[in-house]
Amino acid sequence: MPEKNETDLLVLAEAERRNLPVLGICFGMQILNVARGGSLIQDIGSQVEGSIKHEQGIPLERESHALRPEDNSRISRLLGDDIKIAKVNSHHHQAVKAVGTHLVASAFAPDGIIEAIEDDRDGRFVIGVQWHPELGWRDNEISRRIFVAFIEECTLRHEVDSR
Repeated sequence: MPEKNETDLLVLAEAERRNLPVLGICFGMQILNVARGGSLIQDIGSQVEGSIKHEQGIPLERESHALRPEDNSRISRLLGDDIKIAKVNSHHHQAVKAVGTHLVASAFAPDGIIEAIEDDRDGRFVIGVQWHPELGWRDNEISRRIFVAFIEECTLRHEVDSR
C-alpha cells in the first residue's frame, strides 16, 4: 500500500492547492486526516474500551450504527430537520484519533469514534466520511445527500473555472 498512500497524498496535495472539492470515503477520510497532520487509532477493537463493532460484514450496504452529527456542521446541515436519526454502514478497524489541521470532527458513532471530518475554513468543500456512502446510497438519505452536495460543489467549481 505504500504506493497507493503516496499517490493519494499527491492527489490530496494538488486538490488542496487548487481548492478542489474533496470527498474522502473510509480510507480516504483517514489519509485526508493524516495528510493534514492528524493521527489514527490503528485498531478500534483493541484500543478503544467499550467500542462497538465497526466491521459489520455482509450485507455491505446494511445500516450498522447511528450517526451523531455535530451542531452547525456541514453533515448536520445536510441532514436537515427532516432526518432525526441517521444510520450508516461500517467497514473499518482504524479511525481518526487526533484531527488534522483545518479539520474538525463533524459526526460520531455511538461509541465516540469519529465518523466524519470536514474542513473548518469557509469556501472549502472537504468532507471525509468513515462509512461507505456508495453502498446503499439509494436507500440511505444521508449518503445520497452527501453525493448530491459533492456533485453540486464540483459542478459549481467547474462553472467558475470555465469562465
